[in-house]
Amino acid sequence: MNISLLTSCTVTRNFEPIVRIADAPIFGTMTELCDWWAGAMREATSEHAESRKTPGELYAGASFTVVTEIAQQIGHDNIFIVTGGVGLSRHTDKIVPYDFTSDKKMEHNAHQHVTGEKFIPHVWWEKINVHLHNSKTPINALLSKTDIIVGALPKAFIKYIIHDLEQIPREELGRRVFIPIPRSMMGSVPKILHDAFVPYDISYTEGLSITRNDKPQRVAQKFIDSISSMEDAMELAKSMRDQVASALPVGVEEIDYAQMFEDNPELLAAPTVESAIHTAKVLGIKFGGRHRFAGVWRGAQGRVEVSASAAEKKAAASALGAVIKTARPKNFVNEDLLLQQLGLFVDAVRTTNPDFIFTAKEVAQWGSYVYPDDKVIGTANKIAHVLNYHAEYLGLVKLDGGSAIGYRVSKET
Repeated sequence: MNISLLTSCTVTRNFEPIVRIADAPIFGTMTELCDWWAGAMREATSEHAESRKTPGELYAGASFTVVTEIAQQIGHDNIFIVTGGVGLSRHTDKIVPYDFTSDKKMEHNAHQHVTGEKFIPHVWWEKINVHLHNSKTPINALLSKTDIIVGALPKAFIKYIIHDLEQIPREELGRRVFIPIPRSMMGSVPKILHDAFVPYDISYTEGLSITRNDKPQRVAQKFIDSISSMEDAMELAKSMRDQVASALPVGVEEIDYAQMFEDNPELLAAPTVESAIHTAKVLGIKFGGRHRFAGVWRGAQGRVEVSASAAEKKAAASALGAVIKTARPKNFVNEDLLLQQLGLFVDAVRTTNPDFIFTAKEVAQWGSYVYPDDKVIGTANKIAHVLNYHAEYLGLVKLDGGSAIGYRVSKET
């Protein structure tokens, strides 16, 4: 079986750039910038042919160390790099060193050089690939030359290829394209592309030697190591999706803080959060990590705004965010089931960030991956109706926000 890896370029380079986005003039449109950039790359390729390097020589960093390991397994010709500067590049291609990024956090980036319209990554992807490779959708074209594609892509690079992937027939996506991503990212993937993305949770990364910069590549390497056929890949993807679907949503049922405090009143009676944590450890109570416990402990005492540190507030908000992004039920067949799922949402708010104020819109964005069928949660209007009618039952306080009604959990519940 022929496997192609789709990975990303790196910020760290082994050679000084010859073409730089910092040198580009200010243009009104992406088309004008792309014309200039492609022309500069062609000119540099002609004038500095001896300076061309393969991606393996040009890109540095932890992620490309893993890419090199994978290349030794599946072949250098089967490694493809998603880049903003040269489009889709093969690991064996030779390119002139360049410096291009669309990351707004970087000192020089493409957004600064387009003033008349918004810089859109997937539009740029089409334009740069037409200029340099005569193809608007090179990943779609790649499928005709390989059996399956495995992705190792951070979120920023997924944005480049979204439209390219959308041109692949959906039945082919599910059988031949496998892009593992953290389950928290599934909410940002268009529903039409869900078949191509394989969500994983923290259990899938156990035992892997991962750094901050090489996680997508390490996960893809493990995926590749586990398959020997297209059927293997499809079965592994299914098992990973099932694992995520069956996992306890973060902050919902994994730890019932209300029950913990009821069963162990000495925790709330402790004079400080440090002593409460010490007591929990002595009693052998699973408390979910210091920051998360501290945020909930202080919240239970009504001291969140007064005493909680920024880190604790962020931890509590992150726990709720994980619930919102990854515990999305997809199939509400009736109002009773919707009410049941809203109860889980409210429990998550109560135990992770009791001061969180939300509207029906946030709840509509909440759910996606607990149920395997491909139905959506329902409209915000339907949710708003249930929230409004059952607010008291759910233990919610209504806050009149003018154009929208907000809710927070009742302190008395």
